[in-house]
Amino acid sequence: MQIARQNLQLMHMELDELARRHYTAMRNLNHLLGQPLSQYTVVEVAHISFEMPEDVEAHIAATIPMMPTFRYLELEVTRAREARRAYTGSDREIIAPLQEAYDRAKLGRDQANLAMEVTMHRRLSELESLANSIAALQLEITQAQSQLSTALHNLALGRITQHEVEQVRFAIFSAEQDIEMALNQKWLLAFLLDNPSVV
Repeated sequence: MQIARQNLQLMHMELDELARRHYTAMRNLNHLLGQPLSQYTVVEVAHISFEMPEDVEAHIAATIPMMPTFRYLELEVTRAREARRAYTGSDREIIAPLQEAYDRAKLGRDQANLAMEVTMHRRLSELESLANSIAALQLEITQAQSQLSTALHNLALGRITQHEVEQVRFAIFSAEQDIEMALNQKWLLAFLLDNPSVV
């Protein structure tokens, strides 16, 4: 019984800390929005679903050439190629540096292209992983809600304590918070995939 009391006391301390953080966050948000500091402000964020492309390779191949960085590098390759073609003489001391500049520009573009491909593949993989995590967490919430119903019934019959019921409620709350964080990460990844030139 003493261990249960200590656990309950720890949970109350954690709850007090969460309430303090919530109050501080609310005041900071209201300050940012220019509202009265103690006003209760609700912020709703629509989580737009990102649809995974059917053909990932085609999506990446179509996205990368549209990036400003890639376009700039492609322009550098074109300039170096035109400078090499513009020289019609046969002086090897002029041809060699022009060819090297062209080869360097091509290599820089190709390396940047590869780096962008790897980054986009990684983000798509992370997005898929997050979607799987969200599905698992939603299943966890469904199971915890079923456990809560059972726990409330057992509490009414005197088989368990209120503390055990609160543990189940806390598990539901934790899973909901984990889903919210995963949805925010998913939104950020989707935004970065839709706007790759931001990074």
